[in-house]
Order: sequence, then C-alpha cells, then structure tokens
Amino acid sequence: MVLDCRLALECRVQPSTKPYHSSSTIVFWLLTFAYFLSYFFRSTNAVIAPDLTRELKLSPGDLGLMTSLFYFAFAAGQIPIGLALDRFGTRGVQPVLLGIAVLGSLLFSASHSFWLLAAARMLLGLGLAGSLMVAFKSFGFWFPAAQNATVTGALMALGTFGALFAASPLAWLSSVSGWRSVFVYGAGLTAFSAVLIAVFVRNTPRDWKSPTVTSTSDQKFKLDSNLVRISLVNFFTAGGLLSVQTLWGGERFLSSVYGLDKNGAGVLLTIMGLGTAAGYLLNGWLGDRLGIARVAVFGISGFCCCQLLFALQVPLRWMYPLYFLYGAFGTSNLLLLSHAKSLYPLGLTGRVTTFTNMFGIGGTFVLQWLIGIIVGGFSINPLTLEPFGFTTAFGVLALGTTITLLLYLPVARAFKT
Repeated sequence: MVLDCRLALECRVQPSTKPYHSSSTIVFWLLTFAYFLSYFFRSTNAVIAPDLTRELKLSPGDLGLMTSLFYFAFAAGQIPIGLALDRFGTRGVQPVLLGIAVLGSLLFSASHSFWLLAAARMLLGLGLAGSLMVAFKSFGFWFPAAQNATVTGALMALGTFGALFAASPLAWLSSVSGWRSVFVYGAGLTAFSAVLIAVFVRNTPRDWKSPTVTSTSDQKFKLDSNLVRISLVNFFTAGGLLSVQTLWGGERFLSSVYGLDKNGAGVLLTIMGLGTAAGYLLNGWLGDRLGIARVAVFGISGFCCCQLLFALQVPLRWMYPLYFLYGAFGTSNLLLLSHAKSLYPLGLTGRVTTFTNMFGIGGTFVLQWLIGIIVGGFSINPLTLEPFGFTTAFGVLALGTTITLLLYLPVARAFKT
C-alpha cells in the first residue's frame, strides 16, 4: 500500500556549530508564543462549555462535534502546510495562517448558532495547524543540531502553558467580561503574533549557506504493519489526552460528577496542564536513557490506568494527582513519533511523522465527538449530564487504549534503541 503524500524536496541542512545568538533567541520566543496560542485556543471550550451550552442550547453531541472540528481542520492542513513551508518558508506561511486564526477567533466571538461556531472552530484549527511544524522547520536553520532536541522540548513544554491559561485564568476572565470578549482579545494577540513573525523572523540566518538538496520524489512511502500499530496506539494516546484536556475533562465532567463550578474545574485543568508540561520535558530525557519503546509502554500503561480511574469516578481528593498523571502519561505519544521515525530511511521522515501525527490529531476529532455522543445518550437534559455517561465514555477510552497497546507490544519488544 502506497500513500501518495509526496514531498518534492527534502533538505539536508548542516547547521553551523554555533547558535545565532540574539536572532535565534527572538525566533524561538516568537514561534513559541504562536504555539502557546495554538494550545490556548484548542483548550478554551473545556472551560466555557457550560456557557456555550446554555446560550446556544447545544447538546453534548453538538458540543463534542463543534469542538472536535478544530482537530479535523488541523489534521487536514498538515500536508499542504508542510509543502507550503518547503516552498515559501516560515515568514511566507505562518503570518498567513495566523491571519486565518484571527478570522476564526472573531467569528467565534460573534457566533449565535451551532454552524457559525463550527465554521469558526475549523478556521481556528486551520490557522493554528502549522504552529508546531513551523517551529520544527525553523529551528533546524536557527540552532545547531546538538541543541535541537533541547530547544524543541522547551518549545513544547512552554507551549502547553497555553492550556494553563485556558484553565483558571480563562475561567476568571470569562466570568468578568464574558466568553465572547475572550475571543476578541485572543484575535488581537494572534494578529500581534502574526505581525511580529512577519517583521522579525527570517526564513534563514543571514550567513546561512545553501544546503545540499536531495531529491526524494522517486521514493515511495510504503505502509507496513508496524507503523500501523504505532499509529493506532497514537490515535488513543494523543487523541485521548487532547479530547479530555481540551473539552471533556473540564466543567461538563467535573460539575456533573463532583459538583465543581467553573473555577474549581479551572484548577484541575491547570494541574493537568502542569502534568503535560512535565511529561514533555521528562519523556525525551527518559527515552534517551531507558529506551524509547520501554518508556512509551510504561507511560501508555499509566495513561490507561488513569482512564480507568476516571471511569470509576474516584473521590475528588484523588482527582488532583490523577489529573497531573493523566497529563504526564498522555505525552507518551511523543515517543511513538520517535519510534515511527526509526522504521524508515531519513528521506521519508517527514511523511512518516506526518502520517503518525495525523492519527493522533484525527483521534482527537473522533474521540471528542464520540464522548459527546455517549454522554448525551445517557442524559435527558443537556445542562445536567448523567455521571454514568462519563463512566461509559472513559471506559471506552480505556478499552481502546488497552487494545491498541497490546497490538503495539510486539513492535516495542523488537525495538533495539
């Protein structure tokens, strides 16, 4: 089986042995801020879901579908954005994408129907779909090879603080000024980010020498069973983390089961965000020392246990460490990307990681919607959801994660690094 997702050229860049000092620092912080905004916008509905439900009379299924469309557009944009980056570079692509996100944020703030909200979420997903890929590509030019792992790890850890700001701070701000104002402010910050990148971020350093370019147009991406197994477990790992962190782990779940208000839910989502940031920092470090596949199996096993405890609806005092662990174990999907890359030659790395990541983002789209359907099926009134609906939904997540983990184990045992 061959996927016709071709990349015309893949550059082999040999970076300088020294960093580019002040310019590279500017590039890092401006692109990290754009990734921070991406994480913020994907997480907002976890806090404002009750406001949307009351004001626009959304069912749980509507809420899940509308929120998940962000990830549908995000996944659909991956390959076209990658090709555009290869042709036009960071400065030519990222400001345009962020401009689309500005339109999405403004439309969301002005929406009074499900369909306008859905269209706005798709614009936001498309506009923010390149934030991580843009940074990965740029850092290859602006930082020495020996620093790239550290820099990208720092980017992802700092980016997850967007989820923290979409927790307690967002709960407070939406209570003070309303959820619509939040998206107007967000549009302003996104526009500001686009302008800064257009003005201050060059595609390459001034003293950068043209790299040797190796054509890979004659190479085929042959899909083998090992990559399929890795991608399937990534579907439930990355998808399970983001579908809970960015919607169903928020007030809709916590108020129905534990009676928490928006601020109480914001505290727990902040704790999950801290766990996610810690997980991104630790997983790479542990994987390099203990083995990528071994650490991935341990983390995904812990992730599945957390899902089971969510399904059992343990006492509230247990939820605080559980939310932290759910975020930390959920970042094991990064190790799955590293494992997937090792299965193919360097010339196919871009296509392999894009394929695997599409399963994770696609998993978020499917699972976020599915949870809404399950929860809604057990609830008569969309404003008061039945706890047993969440028991069933988290049980489905745990079952799917367990099955795909078992499928992944033979691949993990064969992994030598």
